[in-house]
Parts: sequence; structure tokens; C-alpha cells
Amino acid sequence: MTDGANAREGVYPHGDATAPITIAKERGYDEIVAIIEANEKPREGDAEPDTEPLTLWHCAGSGNYEMAEKLLRRGADPNALVPASGDPMFQAYRFDDQRMIELLERYGGVVTATTAGLFRRTDLARAMFAGEAKYRLDGVGGATLAEQLLWGAACGGDPEIVRLSLDRIDWPRDDRRWFAMLEQPLRIWNRGPSEPYLECFGLLLERADPNLRGREQDGFQFGLTILHSVAGSRAHVKPEERLTFVTMLLDAGARLDLRDHLLESTPLGWSCRWGHIELVDLFLTRGADPIEADAPPWATPLAWAEKMGHAAIAQKLRQ
Repeated sequence: MTDGANAREGVYPHGDATAPITIAKERGYDEIVAIIEANEKPREGDAEPDTEPLTLWHCAGSGNYEMAEKLLRRGADPNALVPASGDPMFQAYRFDDQRMIELLERYGGVVTATTAGLFRRTDLARAMFAGEAKYRLDGVGGATLAEQLLWGAACGGDPEIVRLSLDRIDWPRDDRRWFAMLEQPLRIWNRGPSEPYLECFGLLLERADPNLRGREQDGFQFGLTILHSVAGSRAHVKPEERLTFVTMLLDAGARLDLRDHLLESTPLGWSCRWGHIELVDLFLTRGADPIEADAPPWATPLAWAEKMGHAAIAQKLRQ
């Protein structure tokens, strides 16, 4: 545990585009805060404005303990969610700032199960399962403590929490909820060593059908398999990491001939579209069809390689 200073150095984005009063409060410029507030006082009869949730979120992430306590005394909610950014407790755990965690807890802050998983707090997860630690359920990853810890740990890369959670989950292999869980390790969320994520992926793959389909938006079923997800993985995922994920899937029985519903392409087609030549080599070695005569003309592997300008892949397919 730390007070957050070392963990935060070089990481926290002080230059975020936020309201001037938020920045002033975060950095402790009380005189500027006073000037701004003096010019924003409500007129007689107006309701007192709510404390801005983003301000406490910034304080929790920047180690501004004095301003954070002022805000909490005024009624700021330590559990208020900032969309797509977590809550103040998430920020404190993000920087392993025990002093801030304890301050927020004194004013009603309670960590979510997802946060405990994301930041690899195995000790806290054990205490949650034992009924010895408070926690909140935020709906991310499922409805139960085990499901939300599993989602967080699979994304954050904590194999032990994944094991503890899997012991309490009895989904059948073809349950579509496994798809979202299997996608989490692929994110390599904290950009650290990939080994914990690969281990988490393997643990999930022991329980799930490797050919499950997933992803939905506004009622449209994208029909991706996990092989598609690896082939379209984010740029920070290294080629050797993609190869390992794919090899694990193929060894578990993942099929190479399934097409998604949007691009109508196989995992080989996706690899050609995104230029992952290492996956193209592996898929061809493992029996993928380089021609795909039954595919829509625009969705063949060669069509994607040519359209996206991946000349080396196109040449390989022609051979």
C-alpha cells in the first residue's frame, strides 16, 4: 500500500479538459475557487447546486486529501459514478492510495467488486467471499459477487480471483455469458506482462465453448467468435500475444470456418483485414481455406488484404 504519490507519478493526467473550478479544487487553489464560487452563487430562491462528482473523482486520483475531505464534508458522494471513468473509490484503488481509500470510507465509500478484481486485490476478494469486507455490486459483468469479481479479475489479470470466482459459477459451456468473460483477458488491460492474462484466459477456456458467438448493439447480433475478437484486437496487443491466444483457442477446438454477421468474414478474413500476418500464417498452417470460394466476393481473405493494402499478406494468399 502507498499514499498514492509514487503510483500516480507520470500517470495521472493533470491536463484533463474539465471545468476551471474542478481543476482549481483539484490543485488546491483555494483563492481561485473562492473567486469562482463567489461569481456562481445561486440567486435568492435558487436551489443550492450539487457538488460536482467529477471534482471529488479528480481529487481521489491526484492525492489532494485536503480538498477531498472538504468536498466530502459538504456532502460529496464517494460512490458517485463518473461515466466511463469509475467512481472516487475506483480512483483511489487505481493508484493504490490507502490514505485516500480510508478517507473515502470514513464518508461512506464502498469499493465495488469489479474494482477489486480489476486491481488484483486478491485479499479483498477473499474477504468479500467470506463476508468480512463491504462491497457494492455495480452490474458490470453479471448480477452476483462471483460474476462481477470474475469479470474484473479476467480483465485485470488476476488468476487467483478468477479461480475463486469460477468455483462459485455453474454456467453451462454454451452459456453466452462466457463470451464476454473470454474477451476480457484479450484487452491486457493494465498493459503489463501478458502471462497473467493468458492464465486467466486458459482458466475460462476450460469452462467455455470456444465457438460461442457474442457482441450485440441496438439489437444487432454481430455474431463474433473469440477468434474474431483476437484477430481484431487492439493495437497494444503484441503479435506473439495474439498467437498464443489463438493457439489456445485452436487447441480447444475453435473453428476456422465461422463467419461473423457484419463483415461476413472468417477469422482468417479478419486477420487479413487488420494486417496480422502472424495470424494469417498460423491459420493457414492449421488448415484455413485461403480461397473461400463460398464467401461474398468482397469478404474473401484476398479481397480484404488487397482492399486494406496488405501486400505481403495478399502475396502469401496467392501462393
